[in-house]
Order: sequence, then structure tokens, then C-alpha cells
Amino acid sequence: AANLKIVATDVGGNREALLNGKYGKIVQPYSVKSLTSAMEFVMSNQGSIESKERARIYSKENMALEYLNLYSTGII
Repeated sequence: AANLKIVATDVGGNREALLNGKYGKIVQPYSVKSLTSAMEFVMSNQGSIESKERARIYSKENMALEYLNLYSTGII
């Protein structure tokens, strides 16, 4: 997921994961116009979205470790 540009709908934890748009574009669900605009933006602005570190933090491996830590501490 290195240096990928992210376009995500504003559902679940996507806004938080992308730090309110700092690491990717957030679009409204079911909005073709919003999705199209965001995709055009990320395709025409190389390097303008810093997603590499965010992708690492939220990788499936790291998220699994975080859940294991929560379960082992008894929080969940």
C-alpha cells in the first residue's frame, strides 16, 4: 500500500483513519459527483496525499495486533 492515493466514503471509521482528509479524500456515500471529483483530484495531484504511513498504521497486520492487545488487556 506504499504511496497509494485513497478515496473513501464517509462511513464507519474512514474519516478518522484518513485524519479528516489529510491522508486521502473523503466523499459522501452514493455521490457520483463527489466520487468523480475526488478521483480526478488524486489522479492529477501526484504526491499531494501522504498515505504511506497511514496505510502502514491501518494495515491488516497492525490492526490484528491492536485487537489482540485489546483482548489481552481485557478491555474488550
